Parts: sequence; C-alpha cells; structure tokens
Amino acid sequence: MYVVIDILPQGISSVYFYYEPDFGFLKLGVYSALKEIELTRQLAREIPDIKYYYLGFYVHTCVKMRYKLNEWINTQPKTNAIQLICHMLTNDTPPPDELLNRLRSRQKRWYKKLVKLKTQNKLSFETDIHLLIKRFNRMKTNLIQSLEQMLQFNEQSKNKFECRLLRSYPPSEEFTRTLKESHLIYERYQMAIHGDTKSECSFSQYKRFLCQSTLEKDCSRIPSSKIPSCGYGSFHLQYYLNNKIIACSVIDILP
Repeated sequence: MYVVIDILPQGISSVYFYYEPDFGFLKLGVYSALKEIELTRQLAREIPDIKYYYLGFYVHTCVKMRYKLNEWINTQPKTNAIQLICHMLTNDTPPPDELLNRLRSRQKRWYKKLVKLKTQNKLSFETDIHLLIKRFNRMKTNLIQSLEQMLQFNEQSKNKFECRLLRSYPPSEEFTRTLKESHLIYERYQMAIHGDTKSECSFSQYKRFLCQSTLEKDCSRIPSSKIPSCGYGSFHLQYYLNNKIIACSVIDILP
C-alpha cells in the first residue's frame, strides 16, 4: 500500500471525484471540472492569489484537465454560438476579436443577451448542466434545437440541479446527515468503474479515504482578512438532481 499526498500553497486541490454510474451519460466529470474552476474564481475575488490544482497540476498545464474541459465541447457542432457560450462559461474576459468579427447581426444580439445574463448571475455553470442534459436528449432523438432555444430559462423546469459545498472535516451537520447516501454512490462508482469488491469500498474505508483529514479551518500565519469565508480544510462539493445526490467532488482548500 502507498499514499500519495500533495503539499500545495494557497489553492484548491482536487482530490477525488465519483458519481452515480446510472448518470454517467451526463458527462459529470466535465461539469465537475468546470464547477471547481468556478469555485476557484469565486474565492479569487476574496484571495487574488488562489490557484486551482488538479491531481497536483496547475489547471492550465494539466493535459487531463484540458481533455475533460474540451470533451463536451468537441461533441458539439463548431458554431459561433457554441464557441461563444463555452468562452463565456470559462472566462471573465471578452471573446477574441476574431470570433466577434465573424458574428452576424442576429448573433451579436444573442451575444449581448449572454453578457446581460452573465452580469445578472443567470449564466453560470448551474445552467451548463441544464444545457448539457437538454443537448444530450436532443442528440438522442435527432431533434437538436439551436443553442439560443436551449438558453431559454424555465422557472417551472421538471428537473432541479444544485451544488452544495459542505465541510467534511470536522464534519458539518449537513455533511453528517448525507454521509451514508454519499457513501452508497461512492460504493456503486468504485464497483462499476474501477471493479472494486464491496469489501474494498466499505463505509469505514470511505471515511478514512475521503472524509477524515488533518487540515484545519484556520491558519495562524495568515491574516483573517485573507482567509476565505468558507475557511480552509477539506470539503465535499455535492451535486444534486431533484434533491438526490448524483455526484461528489472531494476538494481541499489550502493556505
């Protein structure tokens, strides 16, 4: 047996990701990567120097991360609309002039609508999973609609998707309440994806592997003004579909 550890300064380290195998068709690994980058960018507003690490790599140098981010994009038609929406979901800077100059009048109006939605916090990675589900369903039935149509937000949607960042150690009350449900998903994931036996992914092994931690919430050598509002330590970023956990990212926020 061996243990791999990361000692990383001032950043978010992606430790592990698992999901309900029945929802594998949703490309949840792609979504989790995007969501963790969004979380890093949110914390960067409080701590400008914070970085995002993926299995020990800076996000911009990790080949696997680039593959995950591009996996869904590469399945879509290479339209101006697709390139615009993907750029806006992953960047705070305007799209390149080369792309904007290719837009027709209708597309420029659509782009202005995206900018307005983003300033209102209505265009984020929470909407990305909504688009992903609708795109997937339409690809299966060969009834693909335009991205403009898919961007219509429906407050009465049949499905509700949300993310919750929970401190895993010391465990928060909500984390403790969802621990067994989260373990069952981990167990099914390990058995279906990695071929583990049930005994190899027991509840005690799961807690030791992904829940227990030596990281602390505060760091005495860092001024309180530079500590993120959620604190440092170990967290589970849980993904819910219709109030049921379908995936989880295990992350560390490090001083």
